[in-house]
Amino acid sequence: MREITDRIHSEEKVVERTSELATINENLESEIIERAESERSLRSSEARLSEAQRIAQLGNWQWDFVTNELWWSHQVYRIYNLDPNMIQNDSLLEMAKSQLHADDRDSAIEIATDAFQNNLPVNLDHRIICNDGQQKIVQEQAEVYFDDAGQPVGLRGTVQDITERSLAEQELRKLTQVVEQSPASVIISDIKGVIEYVNPKFVSVTGYDAKELLGTRLHDLQSGLTVEAAYDDMWDTILAGNDWHGELHSRKKNGDYFWEYASATPMKTPAGIITNFILSKEDITLRKDYEERLLRQANFDELTDLPNRMLALDRLSQAIAGAHQGNHTVVIMHIDLDNFRNVNDLLGQDSGDRLLKEVAQRLERCLHKGDTVARLGSDEFLAVLPGLDAAVHAEVVSQGILDSVARPFIMGGQEIFLTASMGLTVYPSDGYDPQVLMRDAEAAMYLAKERGRNTFRFFTPEMTAQAVQRLEIETNLRDAQERGELFLHYQPIVKPDTGDIVGAEALLRWQSPDLGLVWPDQMIPIAEENGLIVPIGDWVIKTACRDAQTWHELGAPGLRVTVNVSPQQFAFGDLVATIKSALEDSGLAPEFLELEVKESLVMADEP
Repeated sequence: MREITDRIHSEEKVVERTSELATINENLESEIIERAESERSLRSSEARLSEAQRIAQLGNWQWDFVTNELWWSHQVYRIYNLDPNMIQNDSLLEMAKSQLHADDRDSAIEIATDAFQNNLPVNLDHRIICNDGQQKIVQEQAEVYFDDAGQPVGLRGTVQDITERSLAEQELRKLTQVVEQSPASVIISDIKGVIEYVNPKFVSVTGYDAKELLGTRLHDLQSGLTVEAAYDDMWDTILAGNDWHGELHSRKKNGDYFWEYASATPMKTPAGIITNFILSKEDITLRKDYEERLLRQANFDELTDLPNRMLALDRLSQAIAGAHQGNHTVVIMHIDLDNFRNVNDLLGQDSGDRLLKEVAQRLERCLHKGDTVARLGSDEFLAVLPGLDAAVHAEVVSQGILDSVARPFIMGGQEIFLTASMGLTVYPSDGYDPQVLMRDAEAAMYLAKERGRNTFRFFTPEMTAQAVQRLEIETNLRDAQERGELFLHYQPIVKPDTGDIVGAEALLRWQSPDLGLVWPDQMIPIAEENGLIVPIGDWVIKTACRDAQTWHELGAPGLRVTVNVSPQQFAFGDLVATIKSALEDSGLAPEFLELEVKESLVMADEP
């Protein structure tokens, strides 16, 4: 019985032990499964980490300062362009040091050593040279790690290839420096025109502080002088993604206005989305002032500030076009001061200029708004009166001009008296062409001078031939000497008692390609009136002396030459200097030159 009891008891223990073993087995299987899953999860995490490091070009490393060993992750090898299977662990540290750029090696090792010794973090950018010669820029970040006893063991850190980022940052720094040091003003705004940046040049040009402009709108900088349509065009252009260029009349902080040449450019993402606008502006105030001066010089008389001949012709053309549309008339007045050359020579150029300025002011006061008075030449003026209804009105205005000019001018406390002669043409009765109307008005003015001066005359077809001929003579005579059209005809001087030729009188002739042979009685009065007689007379004296010397050299040593001299050569030229120069240049002895003076000079009061 006892045996049976012991067996039963033994079997119960076996069953109990078997149950315990089964439980242990189940626990082991569960643990094995969990460990396998943990290992798979770890490997998956490691794989994800490795992939993340590869994408980020980031590797991790550990440098044991106790054993002087270095460990790299696979990504570090990739960064250095190395195969981990080809590198021995005990030589990795020296190899890593050797691949540091020569200029960075000492400082990098010194920073790492100092960080280990003083428990400092490491944040270092440096260059490496790979085995294939490629240069890279990497960023190292590390911290000191410790053993269980709290003693520093080494450094653990990461290394990241930042070559592309660093190069991009360098380019960005260059661009930033270019903008900061740009000679042009630069503004960057968002797509709504809110200012985000202004460069130092903008600050120096406008006087605004950069901080006070940030957050304001580009619209706030408008001066009000640039037409709104220009800004509308700029915004329409850049919002459409295109560049815009134009001129803006801007205002500085102190209220001064200035001109800018502006270029507006949209900044876009690679997808083409506009994110900002850049305005680059150059101060062109000096250029605009220069252009304005050139334009004024091209269109206005510098002395009187009146329109010049070119602008007068343009104003006349516009007046005729308006008259044609409005079916009304335009009166053209050619005004010439009588004997102004004599007055100018008497007073001097400065006083003469002041006199012309006052004449110009008086002429302007005689006309109305919409009329034009211009200076054509030294003492010639033109008035254009659009919309004058009747000839009688033109006569009233003309007489008013004559009366205004005839009032005494006070120069240096002395009264100076002037008169004027005027010629008038009327559109459309006298023609349609502006230049013809101006020419005929000048012709009528010459007729007024012939009728005693200080009067006016309307142009009539009957005066055309004579007046136009006079005008053509004067126009062509101005350049006749330079073109070689003048020549001397010599009339022999015969001794009565013997019949011998003792000399010759020099007679001026003009062979014009347009007018033919022009006789002295046609050209001399005109030359004396416009002052051309002085340079022409000088030419006659010099040419006659040269010809007389040639006669002597050819075998007629006793011949003398006689030259007629105009009173104006005494009054307004330097006759003595001209004669001296002519004799010296030609070699002619003074006794062979005779001057014949007009009777008007002998009878004149002037010395």
